[in-house]
Amino acid sequence: MENENELSKLIFDKFSDIDDMEEKEFIIYPFGKIGRAVKKILNEEWGIKEKYIIDSKETGENIYPICFLKNKELSQCYIIIACDNHEIYKEIVENILEYVHRWQIIELFPRVRIGRYSYGPLCNQWQCLESIGAFCSFAQGTEIVGKHDVYISSHEFLSYPGNWMRHPGYIPGIKIARPRINKKTRIGNDVWIGKNAIIIAGCNIGNGAIVGAGAVVTADVPDYAVVGGFRQE
Repeated sequence: MENENELSKLIFDKFSDIDDMEEKEFIIYPFGKIGRAVKKILNEEWGIKEKYIIDSKETGENIYPICFLKNKELSQCYIIIACDNHEIYKEIVENILEYVHRWQIIELFPRVRIGRYSYGPLCNQWQCLESIGAFCSFAQGTEIVGKHDVYISSHEFLSYPGNWMRHPGYIPGIKIARPRINKKTRIGNDVWIGKNAIIIAGCNIGNGAIVGAGAVVTADVPDYAVVGGFRQE
């Protein structure tokens, strides 16, 4: 699990894509350590009271088993999946899909599809990554990073986790184009990426490609290409 500050940033990034926030309601599922941290962030940073908490083991105020959702009006609800345990993650998502549409699910720790025998640090990333093929090798220091748009300023109030209007740098009347990750990267089969290479989120790496050590990739890499330095359009 990420620390609370990182979790707050994840929630901020997900909420940035939701229109008419004031009309939406949120359900936390399940309610373990991450679920409790999500509740705290919703309540304290966003001023949002969750509609329900769903958990099969926990009991308490406003905590219900998943069957409680049957016949409930959930059309304006988003379900926050507060789980990073990949052993039970699929089951949790499948359970909630019996009651809501997939677009209503907010996945803070979505699973990344990884092919056979691929290894290296990129296999442990998920926020900017959609899938990795088989037989890929990633050297130490390789990373996929999101784009940080600069609008008015690069100061943190533009990417402040939680309700940014509470930040002391907030200026009423100015609409901020909030920096966020819009796309994820797909990596093909039999890809080799050298030490300290950086890939910008949304740039895809084709089958059999080689990315040299220290390269910065800002555009798609075709199948079987060899790139180094600064790869861009």
